[in-house]
Amino acid sequence: MRASARQLESLLLLVVPATVLVVWWAVLAAKGPYWLAWNLDPDYPYLLNALNIAQGRAPVHADHPGTAVQLLVAAVIRGAHLLVGRGTVEDDVLSRPESYLTIANWVLLLLYAAALTALGFCTRKATGSAAAGVVVELTPLLSTTAVGHALCVKPEPLLLAISAAMGATVMAGMSGEARRRSATAAATLGALFGMALASKITALPLLALPMVVLVGWRSRAVFAAAAALTGVMLVLPAWRALAGSFAFFTRIATHSGTYGGGGESLFEPGVYFTNIQLLLLQQPALVVALLLGVAACIRAGLPPGEAERTSAFRRALLGLLAAEVGSVLFVARHPGPHYLLPALGLVGVSLALSVMLLEPRLRRAGPMFVAAGVAAILGAGALQAREVLTLRRTLAADQVKQLAISAEVERRSEHARVVYYYRASAPAYALHFGNAFSGQYRSQELRRLFPRAFYYNLWTKRLDDDGPPYRDSPEGAVTLLQGMPLPRAETAELEHALTRRPIPIITNELETVYRLE
Repeated sequence: MRASARQLESLLLLVVPATVLVVWWAVLAAKGPYWLAWNLDPDYPYLLNALNIAQGRAPVHADHPGTAVQLLVAAVIRGAHLLVGRGTVEDDVLSRPESYLTIANWVLLLLYAAALTALGFCTRKATGSAAAGVVVELTPLLSTTAVGHALCVKPEPLLLAISAAMGATVMAGMSGEARRRSATAAATLGALFGMALASKITALPLLALPMVVLVGWRSRAVFAAAAALTGVMLVLPAWRALAGSFAFFTRIATHSGTYGGGGESLFEPGVYFTNIQLLLLQQPALVVALLLGVAACIRAGLPPGEAERTSAFRRALLGLLAAEVGSVLFVARHPGPHYLLPALGLVGVSLALSVMLLEPRLRRAGPMFVAAGVAAILGAGALQAREVLTLRRTLAADQVKQLAISAEVERRSEHARVVYYYRASAPAYALHFGNAFSGQYRSQELRRLFPRAFYYNLWTKRLDDDGPPYRDSPEGAVTLLQGMPLPRAETAELEHALTRRPIPIITNELETVYRLE
């Protein structure tokens, strides 16, 4: 009977990640093709920088730095081309970019699902509770930010997988056998942290977790060596671009505004604390995890005979809370909810540990108190499920709008030239955008694939050079313009650059199509 119950628990811990995969599949279907206006950035730049690596070139875009993801996608490109490729690697990726992006995205999601499964089993082993294992496996559904940004080819899904793997390593380290292998745990945490930093600088607050959990200078030295070695190896392919990355980070740290585009400012207290409030309001699960975590650390209630276990739980929980708080404080300097994803990937673990530490006190508080807690958890789960369904409906509605714009432009452009600019739903623009951030090695091939496509750069206020010569088109040819809705000042600049007046003919809140007259 006991063995049978154990098997059922194991089956449940396998079913939950599979269910999460089904949710991801449903939301991905609602999101639509990667070339849609609100899907292409930064997926296409990551694809074409990965193509650089697959062809033996250095990646050009290393702002985050993002090289861990680029190396992984490069391996996916090589593997997929070996199995189902047509022609050369470059020709195949440029002719079927959506297929390669889909495969890469699912590889990232399967890595995350595997890390979640490991986390669930390690949590059950450490806590003795299958329910705690289920909670940690549901982590990606605790935030719509995590759901939305996991379904992309960019650092975020890999960062979520790394967070889950770090959580699994910490939970595995609570057993006596694992404690005797502390050097292995330290090396594993170091390698994971180095990979996270090579994915995106927003992973830096994860450093707090191993610094709190690891005991002794030897373990910390092993961690530091593994992190440095892994990080250096993963950013090495983009070493020429790293100077630009450091300049980018420095500008963000020393200037206000989006990506450091404002004036010099190291710290603005009013703005900073407002940003903290906004970040927390956007992530209720994180707020609950922080509050429960603090309560659990203060009022840990496991029986006296389990003092060692209580100490291990509390230490792990303190490390998780330090990483989560550090992430909020780090991101508030340049706010964006998706920058919190490395910490959001740990929320389920901190919730499970908090409940385990508080459970004896909750039981002593009486059945009504426990029932109220269970009702609150179920209610929060129902609300979060509604949020995920709302996200899916929103993405599906946006897909319809973007596809309608694209289809209308395609219908009208048979005998016309089209000028695309940022946030245009068009395969031509998606590849052009990726090409612009990967060294423009494929400009000639893109001219051949899309001979009537032109590209206007909103930032330089001129036509990009990798399109065909705009002024070589026949005089009086119909010209359409497609991209995000523009304010009056921007359309005036555009009119000056193109020497024609843009008249909106199709528009919605996502995109506008103009006719140039």
